[in-house]
Amino acid sequence: MGDESREARALRVAARALRVAGSAQHERELLEGVCQLLVANAGYGLAWVGFARDDVDKSVEPVALAGDHGAYVKSANITWADSPHGQGPTGRAIRTGQPHVLNRLAHDPAYEPWLHKARTHGFASSAAFPIMGEGRVIGALSVYSGQPEAFNVEERRLLEDVASALTLGIMRSREAEERERAGKALRLAHDELEAIHNAVPDMIFVHAGDGRLLHVNAATERFYGFSKEEMRALDPQRLMGGVHGFEEAAAHIRHALEHGSDDFTWVGRKADGTTFPCEVRLRRLPGTRQSVEEPHVVAVTRDLTELSRLQNELVQMQRLESLAVLAGGIAHDFNNLLADILGNIDLAKAAPELRHETRELLDQAKQATERAHSSSQKLLAFAHGGSARPSRQDLCEVVPEVASLIFAGATARHTLDLPDGPVEVECAPDRLAQLLGNLMQNALEASPPGGSVRVSLRAGPDRHILEVSDDGPGVDPSVASQIFEPFFTTKPGGSGLGLSSAFGIARRHGGQLELLSTDGPGATFRLSLLALEARRASSAPPTRPSRTKKRALVMDDQEGLRRLFGRMLKRADFEVVPTADGDQALQSCRQAREAGEPFCLALLDLTVPGGRGGHEIVPELRELDPNLVLVAATGYADSDARAADFDGFLAKPFSLRDLEQELARLFPED
Repeated sequence: MGDESREARALRVAARALRVAGSAQHERELLEGVCQLLVANAGYGLAWVGFARDDVDKSVEPVALAGDHGAYVKSANITWADSPHGQGPTGRAIRTGQPHVLNRLAHDPAYEPWLHKARTHGFASSAAFPIMGEGRVIGALSVYSGQPEAFNVEERRLLEDVASALTLGIMRSREAEERERAGKALRLAHDELEAIHNAVPDMIFVHAGDGRLLHVNAATERFYGFSKEEMRALDPQRLMGGVHGFEEAAAHIRHALEHGSDDFTWVGRKADGTTFPCEVRLRRLPGTRQSVEEPHVVAVTRDLTELSRLQNELVQMQRLESLAVLAGGIAHDFNNLLADILGNIDLAKAAPELRHETRELLDQAKQATERAHSSSQKLLAFAHGGSARPSRQDLCEVVPEVASLIFAGATARHTLDLPDGPVEVECAPDRLAQLLGNLMQNALEASPPGGSVRVSLRAGPDRHILEVSDDGPGVDPSVASQIFEPFFTTKPGGSGLGLSSAFGIARRHGGQLELLSTDGPGATFRLSLLALEARRASSAPPTRPSRTKKRALVMDDQEGLRRLFGRMLKRADFEVVPTADGDQALQSCRQAREAGEPFCLALLDLTVPGGRGGHEIVPELRELDPNLVLVAATGYADSDARAADFDGFLAKPFSLRDLEQELARLFPED
């Protein structure tokens, strides 16, 4: 390998390897530089670095090489597994963590898999040296020479020093790359945090330990009307309402520094002098900070002005809702009691041996019971926001009546485009008036002074279409999806309940309400309601095959009502099976089907405390017996029953005559 002594060459190559390790900016540059050094300056025919992979084959992946163009390495299929392809110097060095030298390749039987290729490339000897990293062997430096006995003690020492330099260089390079990645991640995190910081709608203040303001976000600048620099230079008292002072603020900061957090309400003051209530969440920032110039606490502040207004409205609504729930519950229980009384009076009156005087007394008792029922219906009307009983309504009559009330004294004009004939729907009258009034009021509020609102009605065979249009600013497409949400409003001082309640009323009556236009001037809302004929046709009981045996299932959680309804049905020649809840009703229905004596009628209470009521078991009953006639009996209101898949409905209390009329409608063949 030239006239230069081995010792001198070893020192020169090792020194250059250390310089390469110290100057390389990246790991690949280091590895390729050392391989080039060993080929160009140490005279080896091939030098390469392979990393051990933890895959199934325990392969060795070449990551850098010099000499012979890599043709030998790329075709050698070297592994570090304890297998025939892992018995070469590279595999053994990685597996054992010790250098491995073959000064005569042809003399080692374990080298047989590569011997022919090695001879083809002119290699006579080879050596491999482990490369360490993170306390373990991560790969090997492998060198090949065309001379036998090329790796004596000095050569081995030289290459061990080079492998050590590689280990140090790899560690240094990986630490540098990790620092670079960490720096990039830190900068990215900072940029993301800054973007989030300024995108948050809440106001954010960052304070030093002594209470001085260090930083605010964009929302704070917009809300207060001061720039960040102005706020830092201001006397802190300028940002506080008159009820607070700096000492009080400092006390909150001290509490947060000591305990980690402090939540409280506050009164702030804007640049224009207006004050506002707010909620402040103080949090101690992580880490120990000695300098008063560094951030210590962050305050997230939320304006409560709108929330306070909504809370006041909600409190009023909750009071009414609580009263409505109470009224509905009382009316429900009262109706159950009245059902028991009225039903038994009817049964008693049906006795043939009844004396005339007794019959008169029972008639008076029945009249008193019916008056009590009238009172309970008023409670239900309050609980459900008005009468929930649908009735025939002509839109050609209702629309002008509602319009005359909404547009009385309004600055905007209105036009009505209505057909000549009646356009009938089945709706609760007060709910229909509320629905139409909310749509017209919304259009009126959107129209400018002197503008116009257009209401048009088109009759259809299945559905009637009502459209309400205004010439206001229209609806921004970005908020169109929220337009029917409760409390969402774009109008100053608006409650956000008009369109949401209109939407709910339309849905409860089987209709649809949608916004047609979302861009340009003006907005159009379309209301679709089921035509009276189509609605009644859809609710008409389906034709079912007659059954030779009249069997009825009665489900009610009150034993007295189960007995009463059973007696009433027996008068109509039904055999009755009573059950207390939905699960018992389903079990009885299954048993009847299996016994070949299915029920033809099921009289179901809608609500069962602590169990499943009629609403919950309807789908399963339909699946068990599609021909079963389902009749709902409830002490609430009939709107809930109509919304479910029932064939008939009886409002508690109902008389024997009411039951007989419903049975005659459901079983006309009898």
